[in-house]
Amino acid sequence: MKQSPFSIDRLAAAGTISLDLPEDVANMLQKEAKAHRKPVATYLREWLEDQADAREAARRSKDIQSGKTKTIPADEVYKRLGI
Repeated sequence: MKQSPFSIDRLAAAGTISLDLPEDVANMLQKEAKAHRKPVATYLREWLEDQADAREAARRSKDIQSGKTKTIPADEVYKRLGI
């Protein structure tokens, strides 16, 4: 598989990160970004944020299922807030 350098702007606090991706992966990433009408850097950043959100949701769900975290029914929350 041929490698191609692929630059992703504004991903790191320091500025730019350069990745060597297989050509087919780089092409797939470019096609996905184009399909979503976003720059590659924006598409990739949002995808990474979604992955982090999914891990956090899974962690919270596990805490609720194990009883480590207590849930409060929505109607009780609304009542407490006067909504």
